[in-house]
Amino acid sequence: ARQLDWPDGTLAEVVGAEVEGHLSFASPGLETRRLKFRADRIDRVGENLVVIDYKTGKPAFPQKTPKGRHHAFLREVGQGRRLQAVAYVLASGRQRDEGRFEYLQPQFDGPPEARVASAHHDDTALHEAFRRSTASALTAWERGVFVPRLERPGRPHDPPRTCSWCTVAEACLRQDSGARRRLREGLAALEIDDSLDRGIADALLDQWWLPDPGKRPPTPAASEETE
Repeated sequence: ARQLDWPDGTLAEVVGAEVEGHLSFASPGLETRRLKFRADRIDRVGENLVVIDYKTGKPAFPQKTPKGRHHAFLREVGQGRRLQAVAYVLASGRQRDEGRFEYLQPQFDGPPEARVASAHHDDTALHEAFRRSTASALTAWERGVFVPRLERPGRPHDPPRTCSWCTVAEACLRQDSGARRRLREGLAALEIDDSLDRGIADALLDQWWLPDPGKRPPTPAASEETE
């Protein structure tokens, strides 16, 4: 961390460490929600704040080019992961502040720049991806509907990453291929069944496709609008 943040030995002005904050915004149900977070450190650089979340593992975005790293970061945020840095900069609300991940695993052979992933106030693509993924989760929460994550959408033999550290995985229906098939068939029916409450159906489907929203087939209503 010292090599990454203060390579020439000059220390930034540290505003705080283990700082708690929150981001307030209107949920899809028009309720005011607060997304709480804790930042590992906040520095002041000139007139701007840099809000940092340390990660002890290898960089999550090891791509060689800035464009490739940004695309990977954007994809993760759109899938509901790596949200802290975007939440930091949105909560700040200041034009030039920065939210940042810093990856500190010493054994990394990729580009040194990949150790830092930043979110800025003017990165509208990141903000929109954050808005979509959090809206999906909040809609499911407010409507009380949560889809069982037995597999990844479109990948019946590919377990979700959370299965690798879930403490009750041995008791899960994930191991039952019939249960997974029935889940897929039921969700596929939701896509086309107009007799259902579309708000609830869409909340379930948004959650199901969140790991890979680009592969979600268009609903009949969406197809008609396109035509």
